Amino acid sequence: MNSELYQEILTTSLKDTMEYYALNWEASVFQHDNDPKHRSKSTTQWMKDSVMVCIDDWPSQSPDPDPIEHVWHHLKLKLSM
Repeated sequence: MNSELYQEILTTSLKDTMEYYALNWEASVFQHDNDPKHRSKSTTQWMKDSVMVCIDDWPSQSPDPDPIEHVWHHLKLKLSM
């Protein structure tokens, strides 16, 4: 997926879903992660043009390691036997 496709999804699916549930587009706050298509200049401009409030630099909420880290730990234990 690239920035253009991502913006198309926001324009169609997201707006349609918000209208269906009677949610106010301009009163909503949107959260991205650091994916390049979310941070691209064109997506940033699209958000401004669409009057969509976006939270930048959202901090991690969990001090726990990724779940895959638990799998790697168990795999290493099995391999060392």
